[in-house]
Amino acid sequence: QALEYLQRSDAKNNDHESLAAFIDNFATATRQYAKKQMQWFRRDDDFVFVPVRMDCGKEERASEAASLISNMCKLSAANFEAELASSDGEENVPLSARTKV
Repeated sequence: QALEYLQRSDAKNNDHESLAAFIDNFATATRQYAKKQMQWFRRDDDFVFVPVRMDCGKEERASEAASLISNMCKLSAANFEAELASSDGEENVPLSARTKV
């Protein structure tokens, strides 16, 4: 869509209203597509979400996510499945569902 907009004559004539409308439409389409992707991923039993805290810095988030992934990789298949299905006492939600904030 972005390339399509840039090829239009109103984009070349510095039409700011057209650009603003394009940006609004593009942002809406992007949000809708992201929502659809989340729906697809949640229906896919082979997909595992990695919960990421957003209340800390980028380095800490990356470190915690990497540590969680590393620990999950070390589990046996049975323990991995049990961990996905188990509830966390703090959030009372299975790891596989801890994606909505």
